[in-house]
Amino acid sequence: MLERDPTATLAWLKQYPEDGADWISARNIAADAYSRGVATQLFSEHPESIASAALSTDGRLAMTASYDLLQVFDTRLGKRLRRTRVGALRLVAFAPDARSVAAGGDDGTIWTMSSTAAEAPRVLGKHG
Repeated sequence: MLERDPTATLAWLKQYPEDGADWISARNIAADAYSRGVATQLFSEHPESIASAALSTDGRLAMTASYDLLQVFDTRLGKRLRRTRVGALRLVAFAPDARSVAAGGDDGTIWTMSSTAAEAPRVLGKHG
């Protein structure tokens, strides 16, 4: 488990009692898992599975799409910045400066909107 998912390893080790017989070994495994890199935020705000996800070029913002729900998160704080419902989504992407996002729908509709402001999405058109 440590090789595949250091974060899951740490989560499992949190359940190990401090007075357990192998506490020293558990602590060493935890230090190894942490040194491999762990997830610092968990974004679990979707009622359904995620169809598409994107990360801004600076890594500060993450965006997810699930059916008709588009959400933008601050990756450092783990805070949702935007939640917008549009048509059935297939793909999402950030602009290079991360100030705006684009989303493509199952029906070919393309939307654009601010990544953080509460402005309404604009339809750019359709493709296909």
